[in-house]
Amino acid sequence: MTCRADCCVFPLLGGIVFVFCALVGCCTAVPTPWPSTGYGCVYDGKVYSPGETIYEQPGCMGHGAYCTDGGDIIQWDNFGFKCCEHDGDYYEGGETVTIGGVTCYCEGSDNEDPAPMICPETTTVPVITPTSPTGSINEEEEDEMQAWYDDFMELMSKMLTAVQKLKKCSTLPTF
Repeated sequence: MTCRADCCVFPLLGGIVFVFCALVGCCTAVPTPWPSTGYGCVYDGKVYSPGETIYEQPGCMGHGAYCTDGGDIIQWDNFGFKCCEHDGDYYEGGETVTIGGVTCYCEGSDNEDPAPMICPETTTVPVITPTSPTGSINEEEEDEMQAWYDDFMELMSKMLTAVQKLKKCSTLPTF
């Protein structure tokens, strides 16, 4: 409350004089803002509205908090969701990694249990040694043919992996 000195001629020393000055209209009330007590949440000194996200860390190791309609703070973690696990390491959905010479990818899980990495099955490619009449193909040509065959089989393996990924994508809606 503030009082004008020119209106209230009595010194504002005691409570009775102060009340008198207030009654004759020399004083005006200045509202004091009070913190809201029923709606919203206070977190780390900041007020959040009902339904508002307080913080969020995305990803399979993510976590966050939000303010409920009742003013409670709900905290959560995303551990496992949209994750894959392989040998104790965690990967985000969409990540690829080469394990033992095989390219594996993570589709992520839809629950709290991390999904295993998807590693296309590999087949052992037999080494073909061309048989030919003696003397018609020399050792250098034979090595070139084997290198070409090895490159061809590696390309086929990559194409198979790409087709498997595309097959997974083909179930998504088209726009």
